[in-house]
Amino acid sequence: MQPFSVGAGALSATCLLWSASIAQDVPNFGVAYNIDDATTVNFICSVPTDGQISCDFRATAVDHKVDPNDFDAIVETVLEQITTPEELAVTYAQACAASEEISQLLAADGTFMAEVEALSAGRRTMVESMFVGFENVCAQRTPQSVRRMIEITTEADTRTCVISTRSWTVEFAKTSDTAWTAVPSPAAGGTCGVVTLDRLERREPDRHWTYTQRSIASNPNEEFYEGQMCSEIFNGNEIVYRPGKDLIEMKCDFIDFGTTF
Repeated sequence: MQPFSVGAGALSATCLLWSASIAQDVPNFGVAYNIDDATTVNFICSVPTDGQISCDFRATAVDHKVDPNDFDAIVETVLEQITTPEELAVTYAQACAASEEISQLLAADGTFMAEVEALSAGRRTMVESMFVGFENVCAQRTPQSVRRMIEITTEADTRTCVISTRSWTVEFAKTSDTAWTAVPSPAAGGTCGVVTLDRLERREPDRHWTYTQRSIASNPNEEFYEGQMCSEIFNGNEIVYRPGKDLIEMKCDFIDFGTTF
C-alpha cells in the first residue's frame, strides 16, 4: 500500500472506512506523540483482511545533534585522543591546512565571502568563530588552543537540532476488543533476529489509539553495529506514543534536516 498519499476522492472513501472502523474497533489512521523523545508518529492502516491489518508508520523526531548535557564529556573524550606530541602535531597541521584553505577562499573571487555574509547573523558568528579557532591553533600550537577549537565545534552541535524521519510497516492481528498486536514475520529479524511486539490500543473514552513499540533480539549476543550488541538495542523496553500533543522546549538555534529512511 502507498502510505500518506490520499487524494481528494480517496479521502472521502477513507472517511467512510474510518466511520466503519470505529464501529468495528479497527484502527484506521491517527497521530500519536512521545513528548519525552520529541517524536510524533503518523499511521494509516488497511481494511482488515482475514483478521489482520497492515499499518504504515512515519515518525518525525527532533533531537539535539549533541545533547547539551554531554558537552563536557564529549570535549574530554575528543581531547583524550590528542595527548601525545605526535597526535598534537597532526592536529596542528590539520588546523593550519584548514586555515590556509579558508584564507585562499576568502582571497579569491569573493564568492566564498558572499556566501558567508549571506548567512544569518547567528550562523555567521558561529562560522567565523570556527575560522578564528583554526587560525589560533595554527599560530599558537598549544593544547589550550586545541581545547578551545573543540569547544567551539561541540558548542555548535549542542545548539543544532536535527529533524529526521523514518517509515516502516507492521502487520497486526486483533487480540481484544481494544487492542491489536504485531504479527511475527518469519522474514524479518536480520542479524539480531528482531521480534516485533508492537501494539495499537484504543484509549477510552475518546477512542483514539495509543501506539507502543517494543522489540527484542532473539540473537542477543550478536553484534548490531560497531561494538553494540543486539541486546543493547533491542532490549524489550517500551516506547509509548499517546494521543495529545504539547509544546516541547528544545533551545535550538539552528535546524539540520537530517536523515530520512
